This record gives sequence, structure tokens and C-alpha cells, in this order.
Amino acid sequence: MSAAPQTAGLRDRALAARAAGDRALALALFREAGDPWSRSDAAAELLALGRAAEAAVLAEALAAERPDFAPAHRTLGLIARARGDHAAAHGHFGAAAARDRADLWNAYDGAQALRALGRTDEADAALRALAGATPLPHALRALGDAARMRGDADGALAALRVAADLLPADPWFLLDHAEALAALGRLAEAEEALGALARRHPRFAGAPRALMRLAARRGDRAAQIDHARALACLDADAGTLDLADALLDAGQTAEAETLAARHLARRGAAPRPLRLLARAARQRGEGERALAHTRAACRLLPDAAPLRAERAADALAIGRLEEAESEARAALAIDPASPHAARTLAQVLRARGREAEALELIRALWAEGAGPAQAGFELAAALRDAGELDAAERVLESIAARPDAAPEALVELALLARRLRGGEAARDRLDAALRLDPAQPRALLCLGDLERETGRFGSAEEAYRKALRARPGFGWAHVGLALLAEARGDGAAAEAALRAAIDADPAEAHPRIVLALRLAERGEAEAARALLDTVPDTAPRAAEAALVRARIQRLAGDAAGAVTLLFQAARRWPTRPDLAVEAAEEALRLGRAREALQLLAEAEARAPGHPALLEARARHALARDDLDTAGALLAQASARDPARLWPQLTEARLQAMGGAPDQGLERFDAIARRFGDRPEIALARAELLRQIGRPDACERAFDAALAAGATPALRTAAALAAVEAGRLARAEALLSDRRAGTRADEARVGFARAQLAAARWDFDTAIREGEAAVRLQPADGWYRNRLAHASLLALEIPRAACVLAEAAALEAGANALRGKSANPSQSHYGQLLDEFRLDAEALAALRDALARPPAERGEAIAATVRAFPDHTGAAILHFIEARRGGALTAMCGAGDGGVPRTVHQFWTEPDVPADVAAFMASWRERNPGFRHRVWSGPEADAYLTAHAAPAVRAAFRRAREPAMKADLFRLALLAHEGGVWADADDRCLRPIAPLLARGAGLLAYQEDLGSLGNNWLAARPGHPVLARALREGTDAVNRGDGDILWLATGPGLLTRVLARARCGATPDEAADALVLDRSEFLDHVAIHCLAAYKASERHWSRTAFGGRPRQGGGRAA
Repeated sequence: MSAAPQTAGLRDRALAARAAGDRALALALFREAGDPWSRSDAAAELLALGRAAEAAVLAEALAAERPDFAPAHRTLGLIARARGDHAAAHGHFGAAAARDRADLWNAYDGAQALRALGRTDEADAALRALAGATPLPHALRALGDAARMRGDADGALAALRVAADLLPADPWFLLDHAEALAALGRLAEAEEALGALARRHPRFAGAPRALMRLAARRGDRAAQIDHARALACLDADAGTLDLADALLDAGQTAEAETLAARHLARRGAAPRPLRLLARAARQRGEGERALAHTRAACRLLPDAAPLRAERAADALAIGRLEEAESEARAALAIDPASPHAARTLAQVLRARGREAEALELIRALWAEGAGPAQAGFELAAALRDAGELDAAERVLESIAARPDAAPEALVELALLARRLRGGEAARDRLDAALRLDPAQPRALLCLGDLERETGRFGSAEEAYRKALRARPGFGWAHVGLALLAEARGDGAAAEAALRAAIDADPAEAHPRIVLALRLAERGEAEAARALLDTVPDTAPRAAEAALVRARIQRLAGDAAGAVTLLFQAARRWPTRPDLAVEAAEEALRLGRAREALQLLAEAEARAPGHPALLEARARHALARDDLDTAGALLAQASARDPARLWPQLTEARLQAMGGAPDQGLERFDAIARRFGDRPEIALARAELLRQIGRPDACERAFDAALAAGATPALRTAAALAAVEAGRLARAEALLSDRRAGTRADEARVGFARAQLAAARWDFDTAIREGEAAVRLQPADGWYRNRLAHASLLALEIPRAACVLAEAAALEAGANALRGKSANPSQSHYGQLLDEFRLDAEALAALRDALARPPAERGEAIAATVRAFPDHTGAAILHFIEARRGGALTAMCGAGDGGVPRTVHQFWTEPDVPADVAAFMASWRERNPGFRHRVWSGPEADAYLTAHAAPAVRAAFRRAREPAMKADLFRLALLAHEGGVWADADDRCLRPIAPLLARGAGLLAYQEDLGSLGNNWLAARPGHPVLARALREGTDAVNRGDGDILWLATGPGLLTRVLARARCGATPDEAADALVLDRSEFLDHVAIHCLAAYKASERHWSRTAFGGRPRQGGGRAA
């Protein structure tokens, strides 16, 4: 810039005041001096103080008086640029350059104005012309800047390096070189160059300012603040405000507010300190104060588009939609290309239900690719949220073609590709981003997430660590490490990582919210709530915090309070359907079905077809056993958002439930190809294999998944599958590792250990572990169901009743959807509980027997069986104690005991469904020396007419359920001609001949309840136990007894009869009866396999307690 005339006195004092940062004094002195240079400087001071209108009046008057005075035109250019009017700025800078060709800054700033207008070629030409008319170092600097404008970062670096070498005495040249290094991602070299600059020019504020920005880019908040403090020592005005900004980045609100307020007090009102105070108020959650500060800043600088956009966002945050819209439109009138203003206006429009208008606003800003890259990112996000994923991808492809935003766009494309096409497609995009910038933190973060979710924990950790090396304060990388630690079952490491994330990025509330939930899960509710209180109600994560507050309330046992909080959150943030879904689910658990469905209806009216709402309706359809409707809704949810895993896993399971298990398994394989080998997929697939009676394949699937990445959820699921298959040693080995990363994991481990203990008839341990699991997961009805099982068999009757009542309360809403009673007695265990406690004298005798020493216990229970021969509880405890004491022998003698080699099965209709037929075929295939016979209902009726007493045939015809008919027919058939009976849903795994070769005339196996299963039986013709059971079952049906069929004609009946024979006056009747150990039996037969008929009224459990599947109930939109 040309040298100004040297004046004494007032002007010198004004320049000294400016250097000291006292702009108010400088302004007064420049005005008093009154010469043209001082008047121009006074206008500049007014601009710096945010008084742009006054500055313009003063500069325009000076330009009118002295039209050839270049500084007046330059000042007008600076004022226009501050207002965002780049066209006017270009005109003023051009006028200044024409009047003073020696001042190269006017030409330079004119070129920058052209670039701001998008006239890149003209800007490049202007800089080249400038380079040709200046000394070599300045020419190279201009060429470097031109290269930077074109996106040629390498070319810019080359020119600026030579310029800096030629003129090292000018710190600005050295600064340009360092910033060119930073632009190429060579941060370490840039930092080294800036350090050298600071040492060479210790009074040059540009060095600590650039170092501060570099530290901020890396996320190193401590270094950012250190450099900002050094800067404030050199530049008491702007540097102090930079320090306040850095402090706010680190969450140090109090000191930042002090600095901004002190600046206002000393320098007078100015926009920047007011904006800092607004930002501090936002961090404190004081929305009204934030808006007051931005309003004051806008009064000082009404033509600044960024300020008006900021004010609009503050107004929106506290629900002042009119002001928000007005200010956003004012900002766009000043700067039509302002992404911030457009984004805020779009949010206002969405809040008013004008979604299409909001989308068109962002689309116009993007201008088919001619607009700024940020507008493209905004449009892609809006299109993604609207479900237009392909259109969003096209926009991001356009941005990725730009050199200035390619890595960021590729990361966004990776996230979109993951939703549309799966993990491998996302990985390709991330690889492309990392080729452009190997240290791109978000790309490394996303790569780590992919690796973690597919069980590749080592490579996930490596990616997160790389992201942190590239950007030490990258809070989300710490969050990734926390999730990784939880997946490994290391809760302490997860907490440490979350705290590191909070320290690294105090402004991001997500890690605080997650940590709050983890604290609450381990009983530190007050600390959790205190952490949530640091998340302002106006913060972007406020809805997430409200959701966790409700979950903490639920963990504290206040389910009603949790529902209240969830309903409040759902109505406060109506654009978040997930809140409505969780609120509705909680309300359903409390039996408040009407409120729940009303809330979902309101959410659907606002966001029709949202995947979360479709999933909720699908769950309700499943509760009603309406599989067709559920499948249609899940298909819609998957189509709306292909990245949602649960709908696709459930669709696969529905295929199996619908009678096509092989198609279900193929679907799981397809899901794994799309999503990668995620533990959730492996678990769902293994669980289906177990349910369709393939325990060996289930075990192999779990082992493969555990080898890939052993999460606590996988380990416990594998252990539970082992317990179900009777492989107790395997279950114990899996459960030897009790590591748990979360409360849910801890509950799973305890629950699995409870089931293992119950399978070993150790009910005290089962109760202790089960109660711990229930405390950790109080909303899980299945945990309570199994706790009731253990409590009942331990004769802890009050505990069992309480647990069943709690479980019924949790299921009240779901039972309402099913049309089923919420009465605890209207369940299998509820009926057994009534059976156990019906006879108080029998119950007292059993309690007395259990209190005796082990050597006396068996006989005491046998005496109770003799005294109370119809008490099912006494019979069950007899077999449990006999198993514990080794009184149930494994052999009765040599040979087959007279059991004919015929396998009998039953299906009411002549045509057997394909899935059931496959189970039946297993008996033929694995037992080639056996005759196989499948009986239909009419054939069974004819057989009974020919071979059974009329009372038996009458009972068969009177039986309410197909299962009851099967009960009666199996007893009559086996009592008459003997053979092997296998239920239609049992799969034969291995030949049964070794089971028969034990000299037994009657074989049954022991169920997990301690009773004798009747789904598989083997008997010689005329066995007296079966004859007696047939008589008693026939009498019960013909009398019209109200017992459930399990008690009347099923396992309860068989258990009572054989127990009486063993303990009573006719022990010879039971002499050749053998009760197989459950584990040994399950090595040959997979029982109760998944079949389509079980989701219909054909299965006895669907109709035994008054429930009926409702037809239609959920519409498929």
C-alpha cells in the first residue's frame, strides 16, 4: 500500500491507539485529526466496530469530496465486502486501483471479489496480470494465489515456497507458504514452518493465529488455546476474541464470556464480542440470551448476511418461527448464496409442514451444481432425509468431482452407499477418499465403524487410532473406541473413551449422553442426570438427552414417569418419529394401548411411511400373529431405508415362520453379503438354525461368529443355545468369561448363567442370577418368565406369583393387541402356579420335604406323592429329586423292552405342510429299520372306533384342540400296540435305536420343568402306565374339566401317573419305565421346532388362554 503522509499529533496518537487495540479511542482521534487519511481510517475503525452504515456514510462523503483519493474507494470496497456485496466491492476496489496503481492490494482484493462472485477465470487472469506488473516475489505470490483459486494446491505450494524463499523478511510470504502446506494436508510440515515463522518474526500475529487454526483443525483443544493466548498477547483486540472462540471450542464458557464482556466494556459495542456472548449463551442452554446478543449484533451490522442467519437460527432454536423466517429471508436477500440462512429457512419451513418448499429452497441454492459446495451438501442431506437417496447420491457425485471438496464428498458418498448397497460399496468410497487424503479423519472413522460392526476389532481400533493421530481431538474417534470396548466387554475402557471424547469436543453432547446412560445403568442416577443437565434444551442433541432421561427413569423403576417424559419428548420434537415409537412401546408395556396407538397415529400423520413407524406397526402385527401384514410393513421399511438391519432380519425370520426355513437362511446369507459379517446377523442365523432343529449347524455358526469377534451378546446367545440343546459343558465354558461392556450385556450373562443353573436343577443359583438379570433389565418379560420357572420349582411361591404379575404387567399392552387376558393366571406358568398352590396342605408337605437333608428328601417327596396323588407339583419334584439323587437309572436291562420298531406321527389333515413334512422325513431317513406311519384325524378316529373304548373315542371327538386330540390318540395307540411316538414338530438328529436298547418297556425324557415330555414316547403294547394315563385323560375330557391340556392330557398327566406308580402301591407298573436325561435325549432329537402352524390357532398355546389372532388389524400402506 502507498505510504500515507506523515502527520504529527492527533494522527500519531490515533495510530498508537489502533496498535494498542483501543478502537474507540482511535476512532475519536482520527475524527478529530480530520485530514483525508484520518477520515478514511475513521471509516475503517467504524467498520471494525460493526458500525458499517456510519462507515459507509463517512467514506462516501470523502469519496465525493476527493474523487481521486484512492483510500476512500478502498474503504468503500472493504465495507461492501463485509456486507457480502461482492459486486459492489469489486467496483470499489477497481476504482481504488485505477487511482493508485502502486497499491497492489487494491488489484489483489479486486481479484478476490471476482472469485467470491464465482468468476474464477477472470480472477485468475487478474492475478496473472498483477503478477506481471510486480517484483518477482510478489508476482510469484499472486500466481500462487491464482493456483489456489483454481484448486491447484500443488501449484500454489510451489509458487509460494519460492516467493517465501526470495523474500523471507516479509512474514506474510512465509505465512502463505505454511498455509499452502496445510491445504495439502501436510500438517506436520505446516506446523514446523509456522514455528519457524514465529521464531523469526516473534511480533507477527499471523503465526500464532495460523498455529491456533491448525490445532483447531486437528482437534487439539489444549494447543489451540495455548496458541490463542500467545496471539492475544500480540493482538489485544482480535486476538483476545480469537482466544474467547478457542475457549468456547473447549467448552470453557466462563472465561470466554469474561473476555467478550471485557472487550465490550473497553472497546464499545461490536458484532464479534456479541456473537461470542451469544455462542456462550447457547452452550449454557440460554436461548433467550443468545437471541438477545445476536439481535444486538444485527443492530450494529444489519447488512451482514452471516449475522442475520445466526439470529434466525437462534430464533428457531427457541421456537420463534416468525422471527426465524424473517431473519433468514433477510440474510438471503443480502447474500442469496448463504447456506446457513438457507438451511435455517428450510428448517423453519419443515417445522411448518412445508417440506417440498424447503427442499426447493436448498435445490435453488445448489443451482444444478453452480452453487457453493456447502449448498450441495445441504441438498444431499435434505434429499437423504426425504428418502430420495439416488438423487442425493447424484448431488454428492457432483461435489466429489470438485477438487476443493472431494474427500468430504466421498465420505458422504460412502455413508450413502452403505445405506443403498452395503458395507463393501461404502468401503470402496472410503478407499477413494483415503487415496486423496490418507489422514482424512472422517474417512478413517467410518472405516473403523465398518470394521467394528463386522467383528474385525483389531483393524477397527487401528482405524480409530489413525483418525486420532490425524486429528488428536477428534471426539467421534473416541466414541468409536468406546463402542469397540463395549463390544469387547470392557466397560471401564468404554467409559474412559467416552470421557476422552467429552474432553476432546465439549461442544458435542453425544458422548455425554451415552456416558450418562452408562452411569445410570450401574446405579449412578444422580451423576447421570447431572451430566444430562449440561445439555441445553436448545442444543441439537436435546431430543437425544430427553430420551435418555426417560430411560434413566425407567431404570430407576419408575415406568410411569418414563412414559410421561417420553410423551413430552415426542410432542416437543414432533419431527422425531423414533421418540413417538419408544413412547408408544413404553405405554404398551403399561397396558395403555389406546394412548400408545393414538401417539403413533399422530406421528404417522406427520411423517407417513417413516421406517421407524413402519417397524412399530410390524411389531404390533407380529404380536397379533398377523405375519402377512408384518411382512408387508417390514418390506416397506426396508425399501424406505435399506440400511436398517432389523426389518431385513425379521423378514428372513418371517419366511421361516411362514414355513420356508431354507429361504429364511438364504435371506440371512444375502443380508450378510450386503451388510458384512455383522454379529447381529450371525446371531439371528444361528438362532434360526437352533429353532428349526439343527443344533450342530447352530453350534458351528456360533463358533465361526465367535472366532471373528466374540462380543458378550454372541457369547451369551451361544451359551443359551447350548443349554437348549442340552450341551451344558459347552455352555459353562462359554459363560466362564463374564466380561460385559454394558448393563444389557451384564444382564444377558446373568440370565444365561441362571438358565444353566436351572438345567442342572440348581434353582437357588438360578433365582439369584435371574433376579440380578431382572434388576439390570426390568423391562424384559422373558427374564421374568424364566425367573418364575426357577421360583416355582424351588417352591418360592410368593416370589413366583410376584414375578408373574410383573411379567403380565409388562405384557399388558401386547396382550391387548392379541386380544388376550392380562391376568397372570392366564399363562402356562400362571396355571402351574395355581396347580402348585391349590392344595395348601400338599404345598406345606413339599416344603417340609425340601427342607430335609438330601438323604431323606426323596422319600419325603414320595410320601407327599402318595398322600396327594393328583398334585402335579409333587410329581414334578419327585422326578427332579430323583434326577438330583441319581435314582433315575440309565438302563432297565438288555434288549428293546418289547417296543415295536414303528414310529407314529399325527397330523389332523391328510395334507402335511412342507415344513412339518421335512421334520417327519427325518424320522424315516435316520431310522431305516423302522416302519413309519403318519396318522390323520379321520384315520385316528377310525382307529379309536376299532380299538378303543367308546369313552376314548368320545373324548377324542370332544377335545378342544388338535394337540389334545393328539394327546389322547398317542396314549390309546401306544397303550394298544406300542411303538415310538414323535410329535410333528420334532426333528430326529440321530438313530433312536440306542435309546431303545436299554430294556425299557416305557421310555420318556425329562423336560426342563422336571416333568415328563409326551412329545416323544416309546412303549411296549399294553403298558399299564399308559393305560392308566389314557383312562384319566379320557375321564377329564369327558367331564369337561377346565385344566389346560398340559395338565389334563399332556405332560402333567403322564408325570402324575408315573410318579404315583413309582411311589405308590404298584411299583411293578413302573419297573420297566425309563426316564431319559434331557441332555442325552436332545443329542438324538430336536424338539418343538419352528413351524408355520405355531403362528396360527392350530397351536394349543395360541388358544389355551383366551387369545385369538386378530385378522387384518394392521394395514399395509
